[in-house]
Amino acid sequence: RSTNYLNIPVNKPVSPVHNNQRDGVMQNEVIKGRVNYFPNSVAGNYPRPAPTGGFVSYPLPVSGRKTRERSPTFNDFYSQAQLFWNSITSFEKQQLIDSARFEIGKAADIKIRARMVDMFNHIDNHLARSVAVVIGVEPPEAKYPNLNKTTTGISIDLFPKTTIATRRVAVLVANGVDDDQLTYVTEFLKSQKAWIDIVGPTLGTIKTRLGAQISVNFTFTTTSMVLHDALFIPGGASSIGFLLQDPYTEQYPLEFVRLAYKHAKPIGALAEGIQLLSEAQIPFNNGTGVQNLLGVATLFRADQNGLKDFASLFAENIRLTRFWARLK
Repeated sequence: RSTNYLNIPVNKPVSPVHNNQRDGVMQNEVIKGRVNYFPNSVAGNYPRPAPTGGFVSYPLPVSGRKTRERSPTFNDFYSQAQLFWNSITSFEKQQLIDSARFEIGKAADIKIRARMVDMFNHIDNHLARSVAVVIGVEPPEAKYPNLNKTTTGISIDLFPKTTIATRRVAVLVANGVDDDQLTYVTEFLKSQKAWIDIVGPTLGTIKTRLGAQISVNFTFTTTSMVLHDALFIPGGASSIGFLLQDPYTEQYPLEFVRLAYKHAKPIGALAEGIQLLSEAQIPFNNGTGVQNLLGVATLFRADQNGLKDFASLFAENIRLTRFWARLK
């Protein structure tokens, strides 16, 4: 156990305990002061043992045979894992299955892979069979019951989504990006406390269509779409033309867009920016006005009224976080 075991609620004494222990696991307090030793003069020699009235062990008389044994519940290795599995959505379960296939599939010894499948079978037979069939292990029969108990607060997908604050939005730009589209949408998102990450071909600055200087935070080789929560592609013929034929990044812009779609993240594209969706073979609606298809928001004619509706829709998609129906 940690030296800070008295900090966690189940162990915490009713009467506060003061000591000089600072770091390590289970430390959940922010302790102020300049010293962490005794005796000391800087902090008035505190904390220090109480001269009277401090804790002493009760001198309880005992007799008999003393043994050290664990409760039978220590042999319960799977109920918490089963509760986790039962409490997540079908899309999250598929992600867990894919991750298990990826990680366990790297084990060269089939005995190790089979052992992991057997452990999964203790949790849920569908989980075990779904992993086994891909990693070269015989899919097991159901031998252990799933009690179907669930709880709240486990699923990220079911977690209440009330704001876009702190969500990171990647914005793809190059020289010639449209000023109005870039400014209106990014300022709207920032007003709701989202973070804007400008991603361009090179670090430094780019010039908008009207000549404004925009600082680039990331290039396609210093970040990845997996590090951002949403993707915005403003228009501008020169900007999109460069991104499609960028000698510095080759296919990186298109891969950036494909990765956003693959990970079910919100995507927004305006005017010429929709060309990137087409080149990346991302499905979207072709209709007039603001369109939305599985979290892919588009607007071909980005006038002032359209930008307002687009920004509101895009922000709503960001609030919803992921669009798992793409993966069906």
